[in-house]
Amino acid sequence: MAFVRYFDMEKDVKMKDEQAKIKDQDGVYLAIMLHDVIYDPVMAMQYSKKVLEKNVKDGKEAKRGKGYDEKMSVLKWKEYVKMAGGALQKFDPKVTNLILATIEHKIPNHVSEHERVEYAAFLDGDMSVVGLDFERYKVYSEQIWFEFVKSGAVTDLDYCKGRPAVLAKLVNGGVYLQDDELRGMWEKSAERNVSWETEQLTKRAEGMKA
Repeated sequence: MAFVRYFDMEKDVKMKDEQAKIKDQDGVYLAIMLHDVIYDPVMAMQYSKKVLEKNVKDGKEAKRGKGYDEKMSVLKWKEYVKMAGGALQKFDPKVTNLILATIEHKIPNHVSEHERVEYAAFLDGDMSVVGLDFERYKVYSEQIWFEFVKSGAVTDLDYCKGRPAVLAKLVNGGVYLQDDELRGMWEKSAERNVSWETEQLTKRAEGMKA
């Protein structure tokens, strides 16, 4: 199984260097395989809206719910652990914690130094898609649009209006890559990709409003 998406030789070597530092590679691999085992844009959007409505009703801050897919993936992982009759127990709570870390894409403050390396490699592998070469990124962006719009999770207009904010947070909000060297190698391509997709979505939204 591929650890992350490799782009070129320099990045390939760097990612393998990071991989070699991981003590519990089996646990991290399980998290990679399972962190999106439940991926349902429709249910995720419904969950987000319900949490927002409840927060408003309860007089709390008007925040949407996050992490539906991640929380459901953890529940599925717990099912697998139970079915395995203890064979997978040694990998929990590591797998659970790694999956939940993808909600905010941040490394928890309480982890040890060797765990920090595992979190960084896992989260960077998950986020590396933003730094794909341009042609591959175009395919990825089309796939994401299809998953959300064609499934009925959101309208085309709402997607075009909301997606740029998500992309901006990824690149500018400090959650893109944990490793400074990797960020240096992928930052320009990520900024180019995000800029292109944002421009395309903005034009599309303007065309629908005209």
